[in-house]
Amino acid sequence: MKSKEVNRARRKCPSEKMSISSEDDLIGGDDRMDSSNNIISDDDLVSLSVRELNRQLKNSGLSKQEIIRMKQRRRTLKNRGYAASCRNKRLEVKGGLEGDKTVIEDNVIRTKENVFLLRQEIEDIKEKFDGLKRYASQHGISLPPEFHTFVDF
Repeated sequence: MKSKEVNRARRKCPSEKMSISSEDDLIGGDDRMDSSNNIISDDDLVSLSVRELNRQLKNSGLSKQEIIRMKQRRRTLKNRGYAASCRNKRLEVKGGLEGDKTVIEDNVIRTKENVFLLRQEIEDIKEKFDGLKRYASQHGISLPPEFHTFVDF
């Protein structure tokens, strides 16, 4: 079918759903094909190899125009299948990535909590260290030089 006819149908029906429906009308209709076009089912159109389809169409007695419509119908159905498969795959990947994101966010929260707790523990140790230094100083106990400062992290 000529792309101008398809484009004209799309211009008349701007929504995607209407556009597909209009295109179907141009290439032989949707699942409601009349009995003369319904020689090969949609399932067969999609599943048959090109060679087998051509053989069946040749032996069907359809006109050249009807054969062209059947081939266009096959291409439309195949494209729909590919699009649906792509959508499903994208949703599946998106779900997996969202799950990974949740796990990572939980890990970040736990790590921040651990960092907070470790800083509190360091602060407690530092206070004890300063208390021990004061005690040593008050009682005349000498400390090695490396004990005069507390290392901050």
